[in-house]
Amino acid sequence: MIGLDVSKDTLAACCWERDQSAPTWERTYPNSEAGIRQLLKDTSAEEPWVLEPTGPYALLAVEMAVAAGREARQADPLAAKRYLQSRSLRAKTDRVDARGLACFGLDRELPPYRLKDPQLQRLWELLQVRRTLTKALATLRQQRRVLASVGAVVDDGIATLQQRVHELNRQIQAAGRQHELFGRLLKVPGIGPISGAALTVRLLSCDFPTDDAFVAYIGLDVRIIDSGKRQGQRHLTKRGDAQLRWLLYLAARATRRAKDDPGFSELYQRKVAEGCTTTGAFCIVARKLAKLAWAMARHGEKYDPARVFTQRKA
Repeated sequence: MIGLDVSKDTLAACCWERDQSAPTWERTYPNSEAGIRQLLKDTSAEEPWVLEPTGPYALLAVEMAVAAGREARQADPLAAKRYLQSRSLRAKTDRVDARGLACFGLDRELPPYRLKDPQLQRLWELLQVRRTLTKALATLRQQRRVLASVGAVVDDGIATLQQRVHELNRQIQAAGRQHELFGRLLKVPGIGPISGAALTVRLLSCDFPTDDAFVAYIGLDVRIIDSGKRQGQRHLTKRGDAQLRWLLYLAARATRRAKDDPGFSELYQRKVAEGCTTTGAFCIVARKLAKLAWAMARHGEKYDPARVFTQRKA
């Protein structure tokens, strides 16, 4: 197994054979076409590559590996991080991370690294830029309260960022309309252009075999703790795509104001009456929205409000 820790400029590579106590070899290559071609020469077709999804930095390596007929596997960042922590390593370096990815790939079956098509890739990048700008906008709004002497400068920055976010919203909607699923998702109460675009990217980029697998990917699944004095505790795992999890939570809150609600508000009220916190009840609604979106993507179905709550209960 070849573990690859990817950075902007380099690829830290580690080859680890099964049942061996030490790596076979470790090298560092430039993260460039020339560097990856050398890596291809130095490895055989029988040795899968294991990489974390590091945005644009990993794309070139994966694209060239796939073009050369190599097998590229994707390691979930949080699962890989916890695996490395379980090995009780004292250092964190690119070489150590490459070792960990190689061992992680030997330890469990990892899914193939799926590349987005160019349209999905552009939509994903627009969402990432919007996320960065909205964070910066929130920071400036908080600082505005305490930076009174330079308030005018902060106000100009806020106005500029707001304009950029509005422009990005229009671009995201235009890019989303290139995918038929996006239009169908917008029919669902609570799901707007941003959450619909994020769902479109994930559901069309990855193959989730079940709705539970998609829920677990988002981190909306429940961790059960029944150990010692900690009995009956239930918490979200909060693994995977935190941005999509937050967008689905906001979508769940929006269902309370939506027209033609097929029963999301009723589900929320029922869970609150059963003793859930408001946050917990909204998370249950968010999980229901995630499963609905998965079903629409998986089976190519249109949104049918009459069928939303005919399935198993959330």
